[in-house]
Amino acid sequence: MLSNLYLLVAIINQVQKMKTLKVTFTVPEDLVEEFTARVPKGKRSAFIAEAVRARFIEMEQLQQMRELIKSFGMPGQEDMELDLDLNAELEESIGTVDDMEDLGDLV
Repeated sequence: MLSNLYLLVAIINQVQKMKTLKVTFTVPEDLVEEFTARVPKGKRSAFIAEAVRARFIEMEQLQQMRELIKSFGMPGQEDMELDLDLNAELEESIGTVDDMEDLGDLV
C-alpha cells in the first residue's frame, strides 16, 4: 500500500495544471488544530488532495479484496477469521464505501 502512495504522490506532482475547485467542509475542531499545526501553509491543499486520493485507493483495494473472496469462494475457517479481522480493521480506519460516497463531490 505504501508503494501505491508513493506512486500517487508522483502522479499528483505531475498533474499540477489540473483544474481545481475551492470547497468548504466541516471537520472536528481537534483535527483542524492538528492539521494547521502539522501542515505548513501553502501545502495544505495538496495534503488534503493526497489524503483523499489515498483514501480512495484504500477503498478500492478493500472492494477488490471483497470481490476476490466472492469470486474464489469462501476461504477456510482460519482464513475467514483473518479476513473478518482485516475487514473490521480497514473499515474502522477508512470507513465503509457507503460512508465515503459524499467525498466523490470533492474531487
